[in-house]
Amino acid sequence: MSTSQLLHSSPISSSVPSYVYAIQAVQDGNGSLAVISSDDALRIIDPHTLQLILQCAHNKVHEGVTCLSDLNGLLATGGRDKMIRCWDPRSGNRSMEFGDDEQPNSILQKGLTQDGLLNVFDISIKDEDDALVQILNHGSSIHHAGLLSDTELCAVSHDEGNLDLVPLRFTSEWILERDQSIQLLGAHGEEILWDFINEELQERTIFTGGEDGLIKAWRTPEVMEASKFDLEDSRDASRPKKISAGKSDKARFKPY
Repeated sequence: MSTSQLLHSSPISSSVPSYVYAIQAVQDGNGSLAVISSDDALRIIDPHTLQLILQCAHNKVHEGVTCLSDLNGLLATGGRDKMIRCWDPRSGNRSMEFGDDEQPNSILQKGLTQDGLLNVFDISIKDEDDALVQILNHGSSIHHAGLLSDTELCAVSHDEGNLDLVPLRFTSEWILERDQSIQLLGAHGEEILWDFINEELQERTIFTGGEDGLIKAWRTPEVMEASKFDLEDSRDASRPKKISAGKSDKARFKPY
C-alpha cells in the first residue's frame, strides 16, 4: 500500500456551500475537469489550480442534476427533470437536449441513489415498469455504478475519513489487489466522498470531491519523486554543454 499526499484543495463554489456529486475528465487537450454539484451547476475546473474556468449555462443546468458523462468531446448531464442535455466545455453553451421520450440509447448515465438500491433497466423498453429487469440491494448510498462486462455490474458506496483505492482486476475472476492499494489520508474528513478520478494526463493525479464542497488533488510519493527526476533531467538537457579548456592537439605544430 502507498499513501498519497494532498497537492491542492479548493471549494467548488465561493458563494453557497455545495456538495460535489461527480467529476469527469474533459477531452479538451488540457486535462480540464468537469464537476456537477448540489447547486445544480456544471463547472469546468483548471486541473493545476482547481480554480474555475467557466460555468455552463451561467446558472443551473437542471432542476436536480444527478448525472455527468463524456460524450465524444461534449459533456452530457441528466437530472430529475427527466432531461438529458449536452454542453460544449469550451464555451459552456448547450448544444443538444433530449426529453423523456427521446433519450438516446448510446448515453450511459452514472446515477446517484441514496436508498442503496441498484436498478437494472432494459432501455429499449419505453415503459419504466416493464423496463425494470432487476433490483439489487447494495446496502449503502450508491455514487458509482457501471458495467464490468456484458453480464456483470459494479456499484460503489460512499466512504468517510480515509479512502483506500484498490485495483480491481480480472484473471479467472474479479479480484481486489489490496497490496496495490493507494490510501488518501484524511480524504474529506467526516464528510462523505462522492466521486474520484485517476487522471493519467495530469501525471497520475487523483482528484476527489465530497460533501464538504471541496475538490482535492492527490499524488503518491513515488509519482512525485519520478516527476522531480523528470524535471531535473529536462533541465540538464536544456543546459549548454561545457567545453574543455585543455589544449587542442589540432592547433599544435608537429615537427618531422
